[in-house]
Amino acid sequence: MKIHVALMLKAPRPGTVKTRLAASVGTERAVSIYRQLVEHQIRQIPTGWHCSIHFAPQDVGQEMQEWLAGHVAKGTSFYPQCEGNLGVRMRHAVKTE
Repeated sequence: MKIHVALMLKAPRPGTVKTRLAASVGTERAVSIYRQLVEHQIRQIPTGWHCSIHFAPQDVGQEMQEWLAGHVAKGTSFYPQCEGNLGVRMRHAVKTE
């Protein structure tokens, strides 16, 4: 059985990621922390597991691929998240693969 992990990520933009943290450390620092956390999480994915990145907003595919190119394994899939609440977006991500 092949193991698959799907990551639900936002584009690392000020004011959109780690917004509660940004209130105390500033938006630029919050983006930096978000990037570090995502990159750390990706490094934890074992070799041989398939990974898909589901990103928001829907028009940032190129931006996400450029950011994560040196961090994800070859063959990682990138998909835009659908509209809706987290449950809807997660169901869609599972059905995508």
